[in-house]
Amino acid sequence: MNIPFGIKFKCGKGKHSDYTYSEVSAFIEGADNVAPQSLQDEYIAFLKEWLANKVKPSTLVNVEVLKVFQSDLDNRCQIDFREGHDHDDYIAFLKEWLANKVKPSTLVNVEVLKVFQSDLDNRCQIDFREGHDHDDYIIAGGEYFGRVAQKLSAHIREAA
Repeated sequence: MNIPFGIKFKCGKGKHSDYTYSEVSAFIEGADNVAPQSLQDEYIAFLKEWLANKVKPSTLVNVEVLKVFQSDLDNRCQIDFREGHDHDDYIAFLKEWLANKVKPSTLVNVEVLKVFQSDLDNRCQIDFREGHDHDDYIIAGGEYFGRVAQKLSAHIREAA
């Protein structure tokens, strides 16, 4: 069953454009786990069209392809934003830290610091030890993908 794409989500526009292009391109590389083969082929074709900015809210797309896309977006959000960021104190700390407002004398909850240390170590493992590239925009991009995944999930539920 085909339904309209249904949301405004483009590649190459806005503050998350580099992150979006990079991560959605990686969806193509990771599509080998999509089955059956016909769905995999259709999904890869959809991603290429999307990366070329040819998918609009009115574009008809197989609902199964949209479900895979929504799942990939949500997974990327989980990796880049949600993991370890599920409580308000930690999110508030990260916002302060990213704004350079956390000083050595700043009092911080020890549990927040443990999560922060773990996140830093994990990012180091992924981005440095394993040789991957990383910039600060990844957390913001992951959060953005989470919002898009939620919109797409709601749209699929309404249309299907």
